[in-house]
Formats: sequence, C-alpha cells, structure tokens
Amino acid sequence: MTSFSDPTFKALLEAVRDDPFSKTNRLILADFVEEHRPIGMAAVVSLREGRIPLLSFEIQCAKALGCCNFAPATWDKRFAYSIADRATSKYDLSPKQYLWMWVLLRRYRKSVKDDEIKKAAGERYNRCVELLDIKHLKPINRRTHKQTEMQATLLDEV
Repeated sequence: MTSFSDPTFKALLEAVRDDPFSKTNRLILADFVEEHRPIGMAAVVSLREGRIPLLSFEIQCAKALGCCNFAPATWDKRFAYSIADRATSKYDLSPKQYLWMWVLLRRYRKSVKDDEIKKAAGERYNRCVELLDIKHLKPINRRTHKQTEMQATLLDEV
C-alpha cells in the first residue's frame, strides 16, 4: 500500500497544489489515489468533482484563518468562516477557495499564531495571485539587506 511518503504521490499532489485549476492534474491524481489508496476514497470523489482534498496541515491553516481578527461585516470575515467550516466538515475546497485561503492567510498573517502557517502563506502568495489573476494585488518583492544598501549608495551617487 502506498503512503504519503511515496514520491509519485507527493509529486502528483504538488502538481495539483501548484495549479489547482488544471483538471488534468486532478484527474491523474484521482486515478493514482483510486489505484493505490494512500488516502481515503472521499478524496477521489472530491478530485473528480473538481475540488481539492485538504491534508491535515491545510485543515490547520483553514482553522487558523477562521480564528483571525477581522473588521466587522466584511467579505474576508464571512469567507474565512465559511472556509474554516468547510475544511472541518467536508475536508475539501474548490480551486478558488483554496487559493483565496492562502491570499487571506498572507493578508492577516499578524493574527495567525503559528509561524509555520505564516511561512507557507508567504511562500504560496505570489503563485496564488498569479493564478487568480488579481489586478489590485501585487506580488511580494522581497529585498535583501544588500539590495537596499546598494540602492542607497546608488541614490547617494546621483
């Protein structure tokens, strides 16, 4: 029996996580799961319906998003609560819900207590913004200390 440590399963799962809109990736993973059963059959049904099954870390992330502090009566608050509820009861999300979960975790990172979740949200943010094609959000440009020093010296020379 295949487990989560199987490299093929990990590679297929990462391909689905990288581009959740790709129906081909989801169906290939569903076929693999159906044949080798590293996770339950509910995951196969979710993948075939176009939904993304969540692993334990992602369920933790959804719960953490549900515990964030939000302004009253905002879309973010309603969405975060629905995501947290869906993740704990059905254990799957649609591709857009999955991507927006990471965008909101990055946006409300100061309310999240777990550093591992903050790090994962920061790593996935740029790809999520790219896949969702959000015009008003810009990818994160991380500047190192050396880059800011170099820019300061260039400005001093001018």
